[in-house]
Amino acid sequence: EIDLKEIINFFIRNYLIVLPFAFFFLLLGLIESSKQKDIWQGQFQIVLQNQNSSQPNNISGIDFSSVRNLISRNSSNITTQIGILESQSVLKPVFEFFKESKSEKGIKVENLWYKKWRKDSLVLELESGTTILNIKYKDTDKSFILPVLDKLSNIYQNYASVQVNRKLNKTKLYLEKQIEEFDVKSQNSITELQN
Repeated sequence: EIDLKEIINFFIRNYLIVLPFAFFFLLLGLIESSKQKDIWQGQFQIVLQNQNSSQPNNISGIDFSSVRNLISRNSSNITTQIGILESQSVLKPVFEFFKESKSEKGIKVENLWYKKWRKDSLVLELESGTTILNIKYKDTDKSFILPVLDKLSNIYQNYASVQVNRKLNKTKLYLEKQIEEFDVKSQNSITELQN
């Protein structure tokens, strides 16, 4: 059992010892908080697309195990997309832009590593239950927030358009191959019919 009166009486009796310590730690806290720089943050969101378009249109007659497999495949697909979007191969141009912008202002960033910059400044998190990816960028200099976010946005848009173009090119090649195969089949069946 804790007796508050006894604790209060202890502090009153020993105020000459307690007061200097309290003042010292208060002063230390004020000095430390004045050293801290303001951290600015900006963010935007992107919607990740499921790359599996083979989702069933009707509910009747669906095997629930196949639905579970489809959901787990889609969630691993989203996780893979997030892994790609936060990889060094995608974000390296933003990092280089950041280093170049900082060095133009006279800030030394030669010894800054990509992983440290990624860990300290960039947060990518998926909103639970959705395919919305929140991208947050933090910096102590407010003037870098918008340019870096613009660069990130452009890179993600370019990445998405490259993926769409790649998918369209694969579809085009597949359809062209199918047309060639069906032309041959058509010619063969016409020849057979004439024979």
